[in-house]
Amino acid sequence: MALLTWPRPLTDDPACMTHRALFLDRIERLLPWETLIQQLIDAGVAEDHFPAGLNTHLRIHCLQQWFTYTDPAVEEALYEIPLFCAFCGTETSVEGKRINEFRDTLDGLGLLDSLHDRVNQTLQAAGLTLKPGRVEDPVLLRHPVAAGLGDPVALDPRPEISVPMDRA
Repeated sequence: MALLTWPRPLTDDPACMTHRALFLDRIERLLPWETLIQQLIDAGVAEDHFPAGLNTHLRIHCLQQWFTYTDPAVEEALYEIPLFCAFCGTETSVEGKRINEFRDTLDGLGLLDSLHDRVNQTLQAAGLTLKPGRVEDPVLLRHPVAAGLGDPVALDPRPEISVPMDRA
């Protein structure tokens, strides 16, 4: 199965990337997309039932969860936000009814909870927890148990910058 992959940003300089791009780049590197797709196929999700492909539909479903989009809202976001199209591996949007069919298929096969659990377990293994934010800014947090912290700590997407002390 040929998977479309997330194109790396034009720069590796986090200062030149948007919050969304940093978030999606990090998620891309953390989640085992091929394994998740294979689990869907093994559970009975038909690859040929979704013209945009399982990879695209899985990523759209994840975008919906992370950015709290409804079906029509994620369809619109795919039209308006090229970054989302690139992440999902599509050049165009996917119809809202197809997005709904994908979620209904997962739900009908009892895969929604296990998919969400797998994503959360993967993030926790990396010491992270996904905390949905407003539509424009979900936040990855260090998972308190995995990171050995008492409370979740927000991850600053910018690299640490050393600032010289005042010499007054």
